Amino acid sequence: MTLRKSAVKQAGCSSAVQVRLTPTPEQAVRLAAAVAVCNTAATYASRIAWEQGVFGQLALHRLIYRHLRDHFADLGAQATVRTIARVADVYANRRSTRKRAHVFRPHAAVPYDARMISFNRDARIASVWTPAGRIHVAYTGRDSDLKAIATLPIGECDLIERNGLWLLQVAVTLPRPDFAEPVNGFLGVDQGTANLTVTSDGEVLPGKTLPGTIENNGHIRGLRDRRHRQRRRLQAKGTSAARRRLRTLAGRESRMMKDVNHQISKHLVRKAERAGIAFTTVDPAYTSQTCPRCGHVTRLNRPERGTFRCRSCDLAGHADHIAAINIANRGVEGWGAINRPHATGLPSARRAPESKPQTSTRGR
Repeated sequence: MTLRKSAVKQAGCSSAVQVRLTPTPEQAVRLAAAVAVCNTAATYASRIAWEQGVFGQLALHRLIYRHLRDHFADLGAQATVRTIARVADVYANRRSTRKRAHVFRPHAAVPYDARMISFNRDARIASVWTPAGRIHVAYTGRDSDLKAIATLPIGECDLIERNGLWLLQVAVTLPRPDFAEPVNGFLGVDQGTANLTVTSDGEVLPGKTLPGTIENNGHIRGLRDRRHRQRRRLQAKGTSAARRRLRTLAGRESRMMKDVNHQISKHLVRKAERAGIAFTTVDPAYTSQTCPRCGHVTRLNRPERGTFRCRSCDLAGHADHIAAINIANRGVEGWGAINRPHATGLPSARRAPESKPQTSTRGR
């Protein structure tokens, strides 16, 4: 399973919990004013950033901090700092915003950091910044979420108004469990486009079968079928405009599948970290052309797409399943190399996950 380095976190496991604020009518008005002024100021700052071509947080802060403080009298110092950082993040993460200024919705979620919100965990009361001063609002939620806020380190929060309810989405840091040494080998995971995920024990996980947040990608097969019909119609036309449209569609589908595979990779890494399951990364090169029985490697082992047949020992099977088996085997070899004792007799320093080669297997 090919992984990006950003999918592996270095300290702790990040998560998010949600609680519901229970403000009085007067407090709700003040919360609404906070959301409105922050989003209005963010849109204003976004327009200036786009017009001036300044998108870095530090440069943007130097450019418009004083201007925002003068233009929005109700916006506090820390709220101004967070507004500028929010605008810089939007331009850093979305290429489309380089074509036009990003507009923040009037009721969009507003980020709060530790200087804008604090928690009395025993009394379950949040002290929330508003333009008219701080307010102390009680909060409630699921027992698991309340326990997380009461016991775990808290990061940034998002203040959200949804259907008349005031919600806080709180980032928390879970303790990273000790990894259990794999005793039964590794489970190899191969990713592709025809089959999103195939494991070394033969399980195929397309679409809604995938767990957790990835289940919403069940529409992908239907979308690809629709794209296939559209390509056939354009190919039948054969005009220059049709060929240009075909190139556009090919790039769009490739980007979509690349994004989906990246989501799956991050999802698996996050789940493995939280469960204390050992995982390692391996080089995926030639895994679908290598025979796991005899080790013979050639392109001729792939007579057809999706089919594997070894030219040496005649082993046959699904190409993605064969690739997953090879990934599992490389995981065993890679894990042994990482944990091999040093020649001097001193314990070897285990490499940080982000320094390992790319593509992953999970210990069982």
